[in-house]
Amino acid sequence: MQYYLVGLCHLCYLYNCQITNKLYDSLVVIRFSVCALLKKKRIMVQYSNAEKFDIMMIYGECRRNARAATRLYRLRYPNRRRQPNDKTFKNLATNLMQYGSFQKSKRDRLRTIRNNDNVAQILQTVENNPTISLRNISEETGISYSSCQRMLSDNRFHPFKATIVHHLRPDDYQRRLDFLANFSVLYEEDNTITKKILWTDESRFHNNGVVNMHNCHYWSDVNPNWTKISHNQNIFGINVWCGILDGNLIGPYFYEGKLNGQMYLNFLQNELPELLENISINVRRSLWFQ
Repeated sequence: MQYYLVGLCHLCYLYNCQITNKLYDSLVVIRFSVCALLKKKRIMVQYSNAEKFDIMMIYGECRRNARAATRLYRLRYPNRRRQPNDKTFKNLATNLMQYGSFQKSKRDRLRTIRNNDNVAQILQTVENNPTISLRNISEETGISYSSCQRMLSDNRFHPFKATIVHHLRPDDYQRRLDFLANFSVLYEEDNTITKKILWTDESRFHNNGVVNMHNCHYWSDVNPNWTKISHNQNIFGINVWCGILDGNLIGPYFYEGKLNGQMYLNFLQNELPELLENISINVRRSLWFQ
């Protein structure tokens, strides 16, 4: 910075005008102020471990004479950018004798809040109510929000998010077992059947769906695979059909109104062939529609 200000002073000196003369005088004052500040407060230079090792070897070679070690270091390593001064030799030697390392060891503070009693209280609270929030834990225990979060993290507790799943009726489980049994038979006959199935689904998006899962969590040290059933309401929305065939996306297709048999038949006869126009004829002939 000092050399940068010197260059600016010489540049302003070349231009002989009233404005630059004022700027030149200001830069001169700033330059001397910076020089005084650098002499008064020296910035601590960072050295690598190899450089610190060389500093200590030279310090011992000079029998702990800092000034002689400074001169010898400059003669032996003249091309190094960082050159230590007298205090550098003394400080590194003091740290090695007192702390056993080049740097001072960090002080271990006593944990007044994160003690065993408070940790046990926090763990008991989440065990009684795994879906409780950190804010409620802080209010019940009287411990700060951040301390509660640290104690749970130290004990490997994580707020797992819930997975929204469809509601299943009692007969749905048997239908799933039947589907798996039939599919296993088909797969034994043709192991490429998965590439011939057009997996389809329809969904209705409305303005009251459960989207924000930020406040739905389950505190545990292992993943409980927690699920949460969402409620269904007949409100205004939009219907979407989409399919997947051998990793290729088919659609999406948007339709209005409530989907009935006649509308779906019209979709299969008129709309679906246009969506499959990029699929080869051989794949269409052996296609399974799911």
